[in-house]
Amino acid sequence: MKEKYTAQKTNKMDEIKIDIHTIDWTEGEHSGLSLMLAKGKTATVAWGDGRKESFVGRLDCLDGRLVWHKFEHYYPCKNYDYTIDICAEDNAIIGFSGMTMFEQNTFRVDVSLCPSLEVFEYSTCGTFPLDVSHNHRLKKIDAREVANEKLDFSANPLLEELNLWGSKNVVSLKLSKNDQLQKLIIPFCENLRRIALSNNSSLNWLVYGYNKLHTRDKEFLLRALKANKPYHLEDMDNDFTSEC
Repeated sequence: MKEKYTAQKTNKMDEIKIDIHTIDWTEGEHSGLSLMLAKGKTATVAWGDGRKESFVGRLDCLDGRLVWHKFEHYYPCKNYDYTIDICAEDNAIIGFSGMTMFEQNTFRVDVSLCPSLEVFEYSTCGTFPLDVSHNHRLKKIDAREVANEKLDFSANPLLEELNLWGSKNVVSLKLSKNDQLQKLIIPFCENLRRIALSNNSSLNWLVYGYNKLHTRDKEFLLRALKANKPYHLEDMDNDFTSEC
């Protein structure tokens, strides 16, 4: 008897998972996320306590740009663990922002299943591990208080903006493959010693200070900056700003 095989159709999806812990203090149960979706594509946010909400990507009627949609949520319990699960159609999530997650602790932000991601922003109460090695289209990263000691952005060749404000654990930063990087913001990265910058760097905006940068690395940064006029420089150690 000839066996019958049924082919199963697999639907690819974009997915982001975030593990958080609500804190027993004012607003410690409040979370907020923003998503930018491709036009006409749908995303659903499951907050981990049974509640969900959805959004369809659209263009702003005035400037024609993709709209950022903000999701806000209050959890029923403080001092409790939740997993936020964001699911969307394939290649739907263009931008993800968790800049209003600073009322909770975050243990994981997994964006490995979002290959179309161009903007990543996140800020939490305390440090969180950053991994964007699967997000090859990223153009902007704004990650406050990153827990990693070493960061390598070789997998993000399109990166144009990088903000690591207050990432005290970061010791080294590899940007040697990021020719298109224009803006670098690294103040209060108190243990940052080494930066490997591209020889073809496009850097023209630098904010630094309260670092332990090696003299040679700092000099290389400033040379790259001045080679890409006009440029903007802020040295927070000396309360100095220069435009040229």
